[in-house]
Order: sequence, then structure tokens, then C-alpha cells
Amino acid sequence: MKEREMRLTHAALVEVLDYNKETGVFTWKKITSNRVKIGDIAGQLDGHGHRLISVNGTRYGAHRLAWFYVNGVWPSDEIDHINLMRDDNRITNLREANRNENNRNVGMKSHNTTGFKGVVRHSKAPKFMAQIVVNGQNKYLGLFET
Repeated sequence: MKEREMRLTHAALVEVLDYNKETGVFTWKKITSNRVKIGDIAGQLDGHGHRLISVNGTRYGAHRLAWFYVNGVWPSDEIDHINLMRDDNRITNLREANRNENNRNVGMKSHNTTGFKGVVRHSKAPKFMAQIVVNGQNKYLGLFET
């Protein structure tokens, strides 16, 4: 748990925000500044597509707030968006994950020409090479015709 998270209690969170588990959207329940109206969607998107919400002058990721709101405890590590959509904060789309688990849940790289993760065209043979990473180590799986 991060130090700033220890400052926000579950009771304080529930007092100022409503959370809809079906949509993953937080709305203001209480006026906390002159820019907030009751019922407004809380937060702003950052440059990476995550929704950030300021509560009592501290910014939190909406995905972490959703976990805390529903479970009553802060996540022990990272929160992963299962469908890779960083602003989809439905509780069914969130799971606790360590850094390695979170890093494995990534989309297809833009330069991927095969359509499969871990598969590339071999540079010297008319075949496909498959490899994976296990515990930080590359594991060669072989060359294949298709």
C-alpha cells in the first residue's frame, strides 16, 4: 500500500463518491470544490488513458479506488485491467496482479506481422520462430512451417 493511500479511509471515500460496479464510473456524491457538482463523473484521463480522481487534494487511480471501494481494503500490489482498456474500471474487469502478471497482459505490438504473441518470421529461414519469456528468461520453443 502506498503512503498516500493510508491517508484515505474507506468511510471518507464512500462519503464523497458513488461507484457503479456495472459501469465502473465514479460520480460525486458531495461537493468537494467549486468545480464539482453532485452527480458529475469524477476524475480526468491522464496521458496514458487511466482515470485519476482527486480526493482531499490527493490524486488516485480510479482502478485502485474501485478496488478499495468494493473490497474495503487497498490492493496489496498492482491492479490489472483484464480487457486492457485503462478507463474500464468495472470491478469485473479488475484484478490484483504483481508487476510480472500485469506486464504479461499486454496487447499485440504494432510491429507484429504474424498476429500471434511470441511468434516472428525467422530472418534466415522461411519459417516461424516461437519463443516466450518465463521469469525474465527467453525460452526458445522452436521453428515451425506454419
